[in-house]
Amino acid sequence: MKKILAIFLFIISFSAIYTQTEQDYFERLRLERQRWKVSKIVSGDCTDYYDIYGYHIKREVYNSFNNSNNVYLITQLSNGDLSVEMDLGPEGKFTTVGTQALFYQTWFDPYDLTDIAILKIDDLNRITEESYTGTDMNGMTIKTIYFYEILKKYPNRSEFYNDNKLVSKTKYTYDGKGMLLKENTTDVSTGKTYETEYIYEYY
Repeated sequence: MKKILAIFLFIISFSAIYTQTEQDYFERLRLERQRWKVSKIVSGDCTDYYDIYGYHIKREVYNSFNNSNNVYLITQLSNGDLSVEMDLGPEGKFTTVGTQALFYQTWFDPYDLTDIAILKIDDLNRITEESYTGTDMNGMTIKTIYFYEILKKYPNRSEFYNDNKLVSKTKYTYDGKGMLLKENTTDVSTGKTYETEYIYEYY
């Protein structure tokens, strides 16, 4: 009987490992922000704010066109989706509900053609591929493929494709805790490299 019970428990735990979801992935990131006590992350023209529990509550993006900030007020819903109230300045205010994957790809931009976001999550709760499509994209798929060192939680590089054509490659730099410090993205067609640094503030 004990042997049968042990096998049953193993099957359940094995199944749980291989049923990671998008919500599992974003929940892990939230818990890490809570543990690290991150209050703000600045990257380029974007500033993200978090509460003491690690929930993403606000995003400000500098809009060089009208010299102002686009403001996104973010509410986490019980099903893992986000409700985002956007103040886009002259373009007005909007409220949109959608998945976290879609928000972090499009920022729920009302003019973005992307409306479907699919994440592939591996057994270690890591994103291996992001795919984005839209009803107005004529069947085109945009995707990013991530590559990891053995048993590492965070990708060391990625490749971005537009309708199966390689567009860019990105390398990532982390600190000893695993916090992202820098991205270096190389445009395949021009060979130019663009750097994004991440600056953190804490509670």
